[in-house]
Amino acid sequence: MDGRSLVGVTGNRYIMLLLIILLLTFAGMFVETTVVALLMTPILLPVVQSVGVEPVHFGVLMMTVVTGGIMTPPVGIALYTTSEIMGCKPQETAREAVPFYITMLTVILIIAFIPQVTMFLPNLVYR
Repeated sequence: MDGRSLVGVTGNRYIMLLLIILLLTFAGMFVETTVVALLMTPILLPVVQSVGVEPVHFGVLMMTVVTGGIMTPPVGIALYTTSEIMGCKPQETAREAVPFYITMLTVILIIAFIPQVTMFLPNLVYR
């Protein structure tokens, strides 16, 4: 898969961001954060730049989504680590973490669709 096929799906930045959020969440569920960042950044950065998303904004969004992915079942590394530390089953940890998942989703949507939230400080420094 390359960036051209993603741009061919839609030119709308918001739909593109939603698709990328879904892709990164899925990747984060199965692969460690650093690996996802190293593999997906060269593919996705030109795509988001072509629809008008700032690289800094995308970087913050990408790392937030992928970090959220490692906390979700079925293979979330952080989920299993937390369960082991607490001495309970991963299913119990995931069930109790539902309010945190909802909060995480809300934060991801705010970051994705209100870029001023993440770009406020960089704009102060660099403009």
